[in-house]
Amino acid sequence: MRRLSIFLTSLFLFNLFLVPANSAVKFGDKCARIGQTATASGKKFTCIKSGKNLIWNKGVLIAKPTATPSIMPSSSSTPLPTPTATSTPKPSPSPTPTIEQTTFNYPWRGLCDKDPWVPAQWKEYEEFALRVFGCSRPYRFVEVTLPSNKPSSEIINTSLRSNVSVCKLAASPNANSNVGHRANRWLFTGDVQIQVIPIEFLDYKGEAAPGVEYKKYLDYISEMFYKISDGNTRITFRTPENYFQIGKKITDYVLPGTWKHGDNSPNWKVIDVPKYRNDVFAVADPKINFSGIQMTFVLVPLSMPAEYIAHSPDFRFDNVSTNEGIVPYNYLMPPASQVNRDSWYGVEPFLHLHEVFHANGLLEDHYGDNMGQSGPNLGTGFWGNMSGMLTDFILWDKWMAGMLLDSQVICANPNLVGNYWITPATYFGKNEKLLVIPVSNTKAIAVESQRQAGQNFKLKQESIGALVYVLDTTLNGHGQGANVLRPENRTVNVNQTTFVLSDAPLKMGESITTNGYRITVVETGDFGDVIKVEKL
Repeated sequence: MRRLSIFLTSLFLFNLFLVPANSAVKFGDKCARIGQTATASGKKFTCIKSGKNLIWNKGVLIAKPTATPSIMPSSSSTPLPTPTATSTPKPSPSPTPTIEQTTFNYPWRGLCDKDPWVPAQWKEYEEFALRVFGCSRPYRFVEVTLPSNKPSSEIINTSLRSNVSVCKLAASPNANSNVGHRANRWLFTGDVQIQVIPIEFLDYKGEAAPGVEYKKYLDYISEMFYKISDGNTRITFRTPENYFQIGKKITDYVLPGTWKHGDNSPNWKVIDVPKYRNDVFAVADPKINFSGIQMTFVLVPLSMPAEYIAHSPDFRFDNVSTNEGIVPYNYLMPPASQVNRDSWYGVEPFLHLHEVFHANGLLEDHYGDNMGQSGPNLGTGFWGNMSGMLTDFILWDKWMAGMLLDSQVICANPNLVGNYWITPATYFGKNEKLLVIPVSNTKAIAVESQRQAGQNFKLKQESIGALVYVLDTTLNGHGQGANVLRPENRTVNVNQTTFVLSDAPLKMGESITTNGYRITVVETGDFGDVIKVEKL
């Protein structure tokens, strides 16, 4: 009843601010709140801030609607404002399309909330995750595209920008930089062929074909990478029809001792990795053509206990020789067993998006100097999959991995005062999303626009705005190199929240000063944010 009351209250407040279509609305008239919309004379007007006043913008023509069927979660669903959900073609081959529901008005309490529209294949796991861990991660993608309305602010001419190469901080050749772009490195972009190597043992065998046992996981990985990359990363899994029998028990590979990952994780067995690697490829190489393969997923039967195959950036095979040449990256995927145990490793689909980048060495964690628990350096908090594993990847990580194209990055002129328009990071589309201000050869400031969409559809109002963070390639410790900045007027203890640094994004009119620059939001809307950059 309490949730229903909150929902109805939210619905009432939303409708309270709607302006009737036949009311007198015109450019320059005063309006009630930023983002409010109204229609008049065949145009849609949006409330924007001009100076100290809230006024209606010039409006955009409304196309005549066509009759299309709509699917809603229930008869009690809340109305959906712009932007609207759209469907985007998937790569081929691809998983079966899922009808997504836009949930802009749903009263989310936080990123761990239960999702009323969770896909059917993840419903059981979501219930398990909420019961055991109290957190439900994003098991779907709310697809939103950029609306037609644009900011009214004067935007700096593209000819005055810096070349994007200036902003592409290079990783030091003598250090393992966590945030530097590496030269001549394979990137996770374009058509990516991943070879599945399914292995079974004398004591644990597959109960069905590997493509059947792991179908929903492989489909999830392929679909999510396609969508969060704006279609830039298109994965095809090559999956054999049957498991390969390795001819030994998994216990034959167990070494004395245990391996522990995190305070709340179970103890896993220590595996003789070189021995296991050699035996895996000894049975796989004669049966698989590895031509064109940069990465493999080594799978084990679902019947195997999770503690034998652990997640770890160290538990991988690098540069394995095959009859067709070297396979650089090999991911040991833990068994995605049934959800009747207290371990989330393996069964958590969102986790695999994170661990893939440890396996291919493209991205590192962003925990700061204290793993996000305490201390002055919190890294990116829980922003980004490579930190708290609650939200979509930060755009800098996507750029380093190749999921964000150079054409989607704005490299600011560090010596000019000007406005730059960035579209929402979580909207689907190859738009300009990442603003980078080059500070030096080793340091840059990044700004991205966060909205309630994509994998971040559960964001609360405090998390909507312009997210500012600093990249420093000279910081090479584990989890270091990327730090989200927080306005001085925030009062919440950042270490005591479920979503660390959740209130970091800048709102309209707010600024952050760092490294000799002032970053200010001068206009905001469903189109994203207009950012003013000033060198002090």
